Amino acid sequence: MKSLPAEVILQILLVSSSYSAERWIMSLVTGLPVEQCPPPYDWLRLTHVCRAWRQLALSTTSLWMHIAIVGDLWGPTMELLRRAGGQLLTITCSTRRAWSSERLEHILCHCVGQVVTAVLPATTALITPSFAREATHLETLTFFGPSMLLDPPAAESEQPVPPYDFPALRHLRTVSTFPGPITHVCSGTLTSLVLRASQKYFNPTDAAYPSHILARALLHTPFLEVLVVDLHEYTDTVTVAPALPYLRQLSIRGLAIPCVALYRALQVPRSTRLELECTELGGVAMEEVPQAIVAAIADQSMIDGSRFEPVAAFAVQGSGSLCEVHGWRSPAPVASDLDDRPADVVVRISTRCLRRDALALMTALPLPQPRVARLQTFSVLNGRPDAPALASLPSLEAVVLRDVAPSVACDVVAATPADELHLCAIEFRDARPPPPAPGRPGADSCAPSSSSRPPTAATDPAGGGTVQDFAAACARRAPRLARLCLAKARGVSVADAALLRGVVGALVWDEHGRMRT
Repeated sequence: MKSLPAEVILQILLVSSSYSAERWIMSLVTGLPVEQCPPPYDWLRLTHVCRAWRQLALSTTSLWMHIAIVGDLWGPTMELLRRAGGQLLTITCSTRRAWSSERLEHILCHCVGQVVTAVLPATTALITPSFAREATHLETLTFFGPSMLLDPPAAESEQPVPPYDFPALRHLRTVSTFPGPITHVCSGTLTSLVLRASQKYFNPTDAAYPSHILARALLHTPFLEVLVVDLHEYTDTVTVAPALPYLRQLSIRGLAIPCVALYRALQVPRSTRLELECTELGGVAMEEVPQAIVAAIADQSMIDGSRFEPVAAFAVQGSGSLCEVHGWRSPAPVASDLDDRPADVVVRISTRCLRRDALALMTALPLPQPRVARLQTFSVLNGRPDAPALASLPSLEAVVLRDVAPSVACDVVAATPADELHLCAIEFRDARPPPPAPGRPGADSCAPSSSSRPPTAATDPAGGGTVQDFAAACARRAPRLARLCLAKARGVSVADAALLRGVVGALVWDEHGRMRT
């Protein structure tokens, strides 16, 4: 080990120290108990390899850029600051004790000009106007918590304090429910604002801010590129329309009405990626949440600033208490390839939801004219309300139905204007009588028995579930369906395929995992 060049040893130490700091910070922001957090200076074990490694570490100031406040001894902290010299610093404080507050305040006061990144318990009490002016290199400020360092700050007033003048602050993040005001930290230099608790601790009654207060704070952040927020259940009328011309990602989570209020107010680029996650409404039945969102979007009393590029393809899927609508602004060459690309629009409703309501929600958003639609079965409903909603989308060119009942396919093929239909993982009922038992005359050991097939979510015993019924629906359609694609469709024989070829323009049939026409 002694024979290694000093440059190689130094690189090993630099990578190890950086990795230790990253693991430590990640453990803080994810809420791990202190006793489970990896040591912030785990890399120091490498300095025990030999004296040469230790001397090299002690003489390299760039190895001591991370100052972690973890213990109750003042001496080690001051020694770390001495070794760091005038280097730019990352400051982290893991505990909530009074002595931690004293050391943190000392470092922030005396080394404020060296701090680039600060990861602190959730309080802005130490962030003062003078600190903001002197923090000339501070780029990233992260709050985790909750904090018991100081007395709880006062609640956000209806007239928030103007933002402090941070010369270099780019990223502001909270990773827990914040206990007090933070809008005065929303500097005009911000490019990323993330005010979001982890899913485990998210509660809309304790979330960060009412949408009308946050909207006023966003008036001072014109350079934002990423906005991710949790909204409080209480909100007043949003009376301002913040302009965010550089926004690339907008993610809003909370109760439906506050989410829609902020969504409608923002003026953002048409290409912004949108993620809207709505939970139930107080006093409104869970099944009525999508309709309430649609009504809120159509409410003319709200500020209507947002306009987005239309989606060219969208997918609706969900089960139990979750419904998701995903939209893509450019369709894939094959509609089933949409899963391979991240969605440009995500609307997530944490409640029971019918596909009909989800489709109505997508069409109510300012994202019209989709050309490709994909529907995936819901466990809460596998019925027939899809066709009327699809009929309201005249620009549809292709529809993908995955794991749905054949009756849904019959209704959709009759109602949708799309020329192309993909049926994936659908199970048709066998119109023929079940074959006799093996060994009896006329038995065909190769013929599949419909009674032997395991039941699936797409089985439709109520009727309209045979290939013949679907072919009849295709035959009644005018104009004729131009292209029908069957992928992993069960209950389709060679004779059934021939029947379908007679009523559609082209048939692509994946019988056993092989596409053929």
